[in-house]
Amino acid sequence: MSRVFRGVLSLVVAAFVAEIASLRAGTIYVSLMTANVVEKFGSNGTDQGAFAKFGLNDPAGIAFDSAGNLYVANRGDDSIRRFNSSGAFLGTFTSSNLSLPEALAFDTSGNLYVASFGSNSILKFDTAGVSTVFASLSGVYGLTFDNSGNLYASSLTANLVEEFNSAGADLGVFANSGLNGPTGLAIDTAGNLYVANSSDNHIEKFDSSGTGSFFAGFPPVDSPIGLAFDSGGNLYVANAGASDILKFNPAGNSSIFANTPNALPWFLAARPQAQVVPDSSPSCVLFGLGVVFVLASGCFFQRIRMR
Repeated sequence: MSRVFRGVLSLVVAAFVAEIASLRAGTIYVSLMTANVVEKFGSNGTDQGAFAKFGLNDPAGIAFDSAGNLYVANRGDDSIRRFNSSGAFLGTFTSSNLSLPEALAFDTSGNLYVASFGSNSILKFDTAGVSTVFASLSGVYGLTFDNSGNLYASSLTANLVEEFNSAGADLGVFANSGLNGPTGLAIDTAGNLYVANSSDNHIEKFDSSGTGSFFAGFPPVDSPIGLAFDSGGNLYVANAGASDILKFNPAGNSSIFANTPNALPWFLAARPQAQVVPDSSPSCVLFGLGVVFVLASGCFFQRIRMR
């Protein structure tokens, strides 16, 4: 293989890999509290406009179900609004027993959990919208599940994160060291829990045993609320104090992902923009710079399925 051929091939492969990484980063959605919309941002931080807005009033927590429908905690009228995968309004999912709903989270069975801040409770709604009180927690604000089905909930007023099993049994305080006004929660693929500390402008990280360490602070973190990971392992922070969204790569390096001027970013949700699936063909073809390269067997082509 000539030096020129190898060089061009390397460029094509590098561009292909970069595109796959970009697609895996996915799309970020954020509830803008004062603008009464859920805004959509592309994987490079480009503002793609309002994704959902009909009937929203002080939107807080947001979450996607397995079908791609978006649920929004509407604090202004104590309801949960539902939108389809294109942002069309599907109606009010529920308004039963809610009081100042904040974070939302789905379990693997499709049940929706709501942090009902005003009633100090975590409510569980089945797919038909029937509610039960899953657990009680003073000042409950943030919610997230781990891979074992345990639910973690932050208490804004008690400065702790409580852990519950899938049946709703209280497993006790999971974390409280260094917490001051904890709001949003997110868990990485290694099982580490990240907590947004809204009152002292930092993000705390706890390992699976509950041992805490400082992850990031001010600047750039400024009154953080929502947290979310994308499928590439990047952490996004809704920076309410600075009206922007921060992005931390897996190495912990930060950048401003997007600005939300004149609007308070509150909660975040990430939805993969593409799914990369290996093909079963024994060879692959790359197109680039007007040249077709056919690689030997042992290589496989990647099909990209857009969602």
